[in-house]
Amino acid sequence: MPKRIMCDSNIHDAVVSDPDLKKLIDQRQTEGHIVFKRTHVQQIQLSKIPDARNKGQASAIEADRVGAAVVVSDHSLWDEDRFGTCETDAAFAAIQNGNPKHTADAMIGATALSDADVLVTNDRNFRKKFEKLDSTVQVMSSDQLKSFLAGLGEHLNRRP
Repeated sequence: MPKRIMCDSNIHDAVVSDPDLKKLIDQRQTEGHIVFKRTHVQQIQLSKIPDARNKGQASAIEADRVGAAVVVSDHSLWDEDRFGTCETDAAFAAIQNGNPKHTADAMIGATALSDADVLVTNDRNFRKKFEKLDSTVQVMSSDQLKSFLAGLGEHLNRRP
């Protein structure tokens, strides 16, 4: 079964600026060892990148779209998002911490709990909040993702 990976929108910048990371992602996806998941939240964030700064971030990672694992008034797509479980609702509350500015991260983090094995973000505060959830979902930076993907290849190429 492929590893399911959810990336915070800031990871797309790292992929665009690192051809080796992009190559690893493409290789592992082609091999069927990883699959990326994305909610409408990340899609909206990527669509807001100004043309003057856009270097292809939105298309940097091929991802399957999933509904967010929580429903948030004024943020959710009612025909796509899912009502939360006790776990995803608690994760949303912990990550958002009452600050509406953290709603997008909270929706991404809650969705990662139900739809991903790995959450990747270069936002240290988001990473720390997610790590405090003590879930089975690994959380890593783009550099750690690169090492993880390279290690997948080494593991797969070893002969018994």
